[in-house]
Amino acid sequence: MVMCKPSDHDVAIEEKFSKLQQVLIQTSNDTSNCLKLLKKHLSDYDNRNGNHFTNTATRFMRTDMRNAKDTAMDLKHVAHDINKNQ
Repeated sequence: MVMCKPSDHDVAIEEKFSKLQQVLIQTSNDTSNCLKLLKKHLSDYDNRNGNHFTNTATRFMRTDMRNAKDTAMDLKHVAHDINKNQ
């Protein structure tokens, strides 16, 4: 059985995909952490200003924060797919 040695081009491509995977995971993690901090700050704002239940900044931003969180998770899934397909 003859084993083919990967070419320099193949190695370079693999390295680029590996770096892409790392960037996607880091971006996803950074986004999630930022959203957690935003939620905390919005909650603190609501508490300081006496906003309760329906008229809160947190509730107003909830859908957008969920969408951003879902997008961050999609990035992480793409990163894992890249890893599987290498």
